[in-house]
Amino acid sequence: MSPKGINGFILRVRIAWLEGTLWQKAIGFLPTRIMFVSDVIVGYMKLSKTDRRLNLSKGFADHRRDKHHYHSDPNHLRRIIAAYKASKQAQPQATPPFQIRGMWLEMINLNFQQLIDALQSENTSDLATLLENFNREQLTAGSGGTGYEQYVLYRTSPIGRLYIKAAWSGYRDRLRALDYDLRDVHFPFVGNPAGIYLNDDVVQVNVFRHLYHAVEMCELLRDVPDATVVEIGGGAGGQAYQTVRLSRGSVAKYLVFDIPEVAVIISYFLLSAFPEKRIRLFGEGAVSTDPTEGYDLGVFPHFSILQLADQSVDLFHNACSFSEMDRASSREYLRIIERTCRKYFSHINHDIRLKIRNADGSTSENITGSELMPDPDLFKRVFKKPRVFSLPKDRRYNPAYEYLYEFSFLQNRYFFFRKPMNPLDVTPRVSIILPVYNGQEFLDEALQSLVNQTLTDFELLAIDDGSTDRSVVCLHRWAAKDARIRVMHNPEPHGLPYALNHGLRKARGEYIARADQDDRHRPDRLAQEVAFLDQHQKIMLVGTAYQPFNQDGQRPLLRHPAASPMIAWKMLSASAFCHPSVIFRRHVYEKLGGYPVTGAEDFAYFSNVVHHWPAANLSHVLIDYREHATNYSLTR
Repeated sequence: MSPKGINGFILRVRIAWLEGTLWQKAIGFLPTRIMFVSDVIVGYMKLSKTDRRLNLSKGFADHRRDKHHYHSDPNHLRRIIAAYKASKQAQPQATPPFQIRGMWLEMINLNFQQLIDALQSENTSDLATLLENFNREQLTAGSGGTGYEQYVLYRTSPIGRLYIKAAWSGYRDRLRALDYDLRDVHFPFVGNPAGIYLNDDVVQVNVFRHLYHAVEMCELLRDVPDATVVEIGGGAGGQAYQTVRLSRGSVAKYLVFDIPEVAVIISYFLLSAFPEKRIRLFGEGAVSTDPTEGYDLGVFPHFSILQLADQSVDLFHNACSFSEMDRASSREYLRIIERTCRKYFSHINHDIRLKIRNADGSTSENITGSELMPDPDLFKRVFKKPRVFSLPKDRRYNPAYEYLYEFSFLQNRYFFFRKPMNPLDVTPRVSIILPVYNGQEFLDEALQSLVNQTLTDFELLAIDDGSTDRSVVCLHRWAAKDARIRVMHNPEPHGLPYALNHGLRKARGEYIARADQDDRHRPDRLAQEVAFLDQHQKIMLVGTAYQPFNQDGQRPLLRHPAASPMIAWKMLSASAFCHPSVIFRRHVYEKLGGYPVTGAEDFAYFSNVVHHWPAANLSHVLIDYREHATNYSLTR
């Protein structure tokens, strides 16, 4: 085993000892190893022939002599040294929750000594040598954002290359499944990256994960001018790089807070990757998000996050460090987020309980991801879902979840003297039920057509049925702009009937209208349907004519029978309604209940309605019905 492999093994043993889990892990080592090898082989066998032939030797070669590789700027190194020394000088005055203890202190002592020596002695030559190779140095072990773990596997493990191909291909395919254009995958030649070539860049495994979260953050902040993002625990700067790159300038300030030693790596990476950006390090100016502060990215020590002003951050992000901190530390970060966040808080953390032995003999406990909940009077949870991007070993042994919380202006009791009127206190004329499952491609278009209705007295109940794409983010972006939109989320997909019934239970309107995630609704759809029902009190349900269309253009418009006798006759053999065009009286739901959960839910429900009451169809085309391969009703 190489020195890097031995040191990594020693680190894992010492951390297990600190956690008090060394004996249990020693007993389970062999069966765990067998299962890991089995998972890797199975994952590799599932790859296509092309992916099995991925060229690792080129991406894992030493790139430091390549013409594209970044060589250290002496001025950057001097700034990094000054910022580190300023951080270490201020660190002893940090409050107890920000004192570094337990596992993190052990990691610093084991992994960062060479870096610390170079910084303290101001040896820019040694510092440049380390940082120009940081992706392959032990100082980035455990950061989760570099290629170090894959590099060690490539060099030391008999099945390491199979693992890398399976993990890299799996991450790439997950990103591609979210409709991300892989031609826009990029990573700079900074720190001697170790990965696989794509688009003439060496792309490390975690680049795909960072891109996924970057897209999510940019989507959330799409309508926020000059947005401010704060990342707590920045890894090696990869998340900051991808988010700022994809934002195309819409993120005005991106701040990263991390322990001083890790902040050195982040500073080096961002200074090298963004020579055109104004980057502030600790000691070079205020730790502030004020628009007048002349910088684009800031890298600061973790304890300086206390200096953020109230209500100054649009989005907080943390990946995989809150659940590995002392409970008191995580709680303190949470209090800061509650005070300073004005829009979103996202984090990815595991639910494994840890007990850490500290050097003074005391014991620290972590806080799990599920327990890391901000004040419900200030925030509402948007979703909790299994982590989309996790390595094969983590899915079995260290499962984590993604969380998104939204700052709730309606619930906030601290920053407003008087609560605004709660929309839930007002009964709308119409409740629109919109089930959503992986509908990001056409969802914006559907929502735009609904909020543009000439009849404005409605609530829109959007029920996300466990989407794995960016549908949830899209829904909440619209909800932030329009108080009539209420978003509900099923952590796991249950199917269309379940989502419809969830919406029916929450609906408060006099009339209940259906809508689908991919159709376009004519502006007067609701107005015409409500007017018809108001004029015909005995009619309980009404649909409309509709215009089918697909990627090739419009198809012939379709009309169902208009009068109740012909509707009942047609219902003997087929549906007589276009489901997403239908609106019915609340009385129907109160008498019949919800949709059946098996079979053709719309046909069964409409047959029951027609059996009890008169129904009708308008001859006007009030909906453009999109036909495509991934219609929700077809894929669920």
